This record gives sequence, structure tokens and C-alpha cells, in this order.
Amino acid sequence: MRGLSFVLLLLIALLPSLYAQTKLSVRIKGLKKSKAYLGAYEKGKPILLDSTKVDTVNGAFSFERFQTLPRGMYFFDLKDQVGFQFLLNGELDARFTTQVKSIVDSMTIDGSKENEIFFYHLRYTVRKGREIDELQFKIDMLSRASRDPQALRPFYTQQQQISQSVAKFTRDMIAQNKGSLFSDYFGARQVIQPPARIPSSVNNQYNPAYLQYIRDHYWDEYPFADAAMLRSPFYPEKLTFYFQQVAVQQIDSISKGLDRLLAKAAINTEAYHYTLSWLITHFENFKRPGHDVIFVHLADRYCMSAKSIGVDTAVQMRIRYKADVMRKNLSGKIIQDLEVKDSALLAFKLKGLAPSKYTLLYFYHPLCTHCQEVSPKLYQALSAYNEDALKVMAVTFEPDVDLWKSFYKKNMPKWKNGIIQDKNSKLIDDYAVYNLPTIYLLDKDKRILGRFMEPESLLDWLGQLLK
Repeated sequence: MRGLSFVLLLLIALLPSLYAQTKLSVRIKGLKKSKAYLGAYEKGKPILLDSTKVDTVNGAFSFERFQTLPRGMYFFDLKDQVGFQFLLNGELDARFTTQVKSIVDSMTIDGSKENEIFFYHLRYTVRKGREIDELQFKIDMLSRASRDPQALRPFYTQQQQISQSVAKFTRDMIAQNKGSLFSDYFGARQVIQPPARIPSSVNNQYNPAYLQYIRDHYWDEYPFADAAMLRSPFYPEKLTFYFQQVAVQQIDSISKGLDRLLAKAAINTEAYHYTLSWLITHFENFKRPGHDVIFVHLADRYCMSAKSIGVDTAVQMRIRYKADVMRKNLSGKIIQDLEVKDSALLAFKLKGLAPSKYTLLYFYHPLCTHCQEVSPKLYQALSAYNEDALKVMAVTFEPDVDLWKSFYKKNMPKWKNGIIQDKNSKLIDDYAVYNLPTIYLLDKDKRILGRFMEPESLLDWLGQLLK
């Protein structure tokens, strides 16, 4: 009996947690929408969890979940009208009241200290953002009337001072609210600051050791073990900032950086799998020269099995296959020679072209919609360079010679145009021509400087090389 009584007492004690539910109540004065949606972030991406009807007389709606929603960032989506984000950190009954024309400024909160902190910070940053926008308007107006940069300097200085005040305000709030989800999220978003012994400048000159410290220690304090980090949009933003703005854009530096990152993320399997998936997606799009080499590095070192990357076998095999195909013509290697036929159906080779500082190898197809859009624009943009600086060889895999001739004569008549009359040629694999157009940029020795899937990235790179 004594044992049974203990079990009953334990069950009674646990009942509140077993049946705990989250209730979210919202009232937005002036809201005319008939339906509201509750959303969350799953691995950085917004997803919808539920929907409910809105009392359009009072602008009120509510959601009740039979389980406590996990720690994370959520949002109310009102489609054509403004919604808002909020935080949940174990709240069981949170109430939001505001006005449709001033969601942030008019927000009052009951039952959630977490959101009182979050919206207090948000109101300050929104207000300061408006001040920056007002200064920018003045800068734009003044720059039309005057070309004197000194006249604009005070406004830029004010903008910088406001940005610094926002940064300090955020740091202070993080320190004052330790243990809150707000502090965890916004603390994780901060860029690590080098110690005082490494100043940002020396003798009024930029100190390279300052940024190098940030690169080396960027992920040191990131809380990978906290599952809530993947329930917000902040982690992918931090990844993007690191690989686009912080990391040196060189193959070895990026490879070492992502190795350090994955080693730290391995403390949490979910964080590790998401990080690896993000890296694979980011580098297989070849937005910058050398990204193909980094993609192959990822495939070889981290994608040896489906289980190791948290995907099904088909996805893992696709990654491995793509990496194997790309090895034949990676950035940094001399490209394999390519033989095609000209308009008279006489053979010529890539390495037989007249010398030039750079060569562009452009794979396309006349019936490819994207190629039809890109080709004439790229032709026009590249016409600014003479053939001593840049030569272009355009190639298609197509048995219909008339179709090919009609397309290139209309869209890029002065390029060195070639055809391979076999849609299933093994050269498609050799040059990894799976997304059209596929573009290789080569140096004077036909060494691959980079491969590109986006012409905009190519033009930016060429602009730096040939300025």
C-alpha cells in the first residue's frame, strides 16, 4: 500500500506537466483579416504550424497547443497584413495586444517576461532604424545637389554613431538578461571581439591580426549544443556572414574554416547535419571561383555514407557522383582539351585557339530557356573586352546543325562557336554540364580559374581581373 501510495502521489505531481499546454492570445486593433497563422522556424526555415479564425470585430485570435511548444522563435502570419515574431521559453499563457498600424510601437505583453525583453529591444532598434533612414534620405537629397563629399560626412558620422549605440544597447541587454532566450539568441549573433592586446589599428593603419583573430575564433562561443539555435533564422544568417564576409576567399582558408566549424558543430547531431547540408548547398552552386574544389572536399571528407550526413542514400549518392564527375576539371587544374566542330563541320580544339589573357568556355543549349535569356545579355556585356584580353568559345551538344546556327548567329555571332552532335556524349560528364549554362573561366595557360553557374558572378569576377 505504501508503495502504491507513492506511485499515485508521483502521478498526481506529474499531471500538470503531462497536460501542460501553450495558449497564445492576440488582439490587434484594426485587424480585418479573417484568418491568422502560427509559424515556427525549423532549421532556420519558416514553417506553418496551425491556423485559426480571427474575430474581426475585436481583431482577436488565439492558439492552444496540447503540449508546451519548445524554446524558440515563432511568428504570427497575417498574410497581406503585418504579422510579428516572438519568443517562447516555456510560457503557458502569453497575451499580445497591439494595433495594426504600429505593431511594434503599440505592443503590450502579459504572461511572458521573455517577450517583454524582446519587444523592448525591438522598439529601440526600430526607432533607431528610422533615424538612420531619415539621415539616408538627407544624404540622397544632398548628393543630388552637391558633389562635395565633405558636405555628406556629418550625416555618415551620425549614421555610424547610431549604429554603434544600437550595438552597445544590444550588448548591454544581453548582459542584463543572462539566462533568457533573448540573451542566448542575440549573444550567439554577436561577432567575437579580439582581446585588448590585439587593437584594430596600429599607427593609424589597419591591423590584419585583428580580423584574423575573428576568423580563427568566430565559432568559439557559439552554443551548438542548444537545440533552440536551429529554431530561429539566426544560424543560417551567421553562416552566410562568415563565409561571405569574414572568411578569406581562398580555397585553403575556407576549407580549414569549415573543418573547424564542423568539428564544433559535432557536439549536436542535428546541428552537425544541418551545418553540413548548408555547406554542401552553398558550395555546390559555384558562386565564386574555387567553390567546386571546396564542394569536392566536403564530399570526400564528410559524405562517405548517408548516415554520416543525415540524408537518404539517394541524396548521398548524388553528392558523391557529382563530386566524382567534377574532379576531372577542377579549379586550379589545366582543363582537358575539347574538340568540337565549326559551322563548316570542321574540327577545332579549345587549346588551338589564338592566345588570349583569359578564355571563357560557355556550354549552353539553343532550347534552354535560361540560355535564351542569358546568352545575348552575356554577349553584350563581354563585348567590352577585346580578344587579346578575353576570348569566348561557346559549345552546345545538339545534332541539329540548323538549330544551332540559327541560335548563335542571332545571339553571339562573333564568339568562336562549336557543336558536338551527340546529346549523350561522355563529354557532358567530363565537363559536368548538368546545369545550363555552365561556364569555365581559364587563364592564358587554360588553367581553370573557376566555374560559374551564375553569369552575374562571372561578370563581377571578370570586372576585377580586367579593370
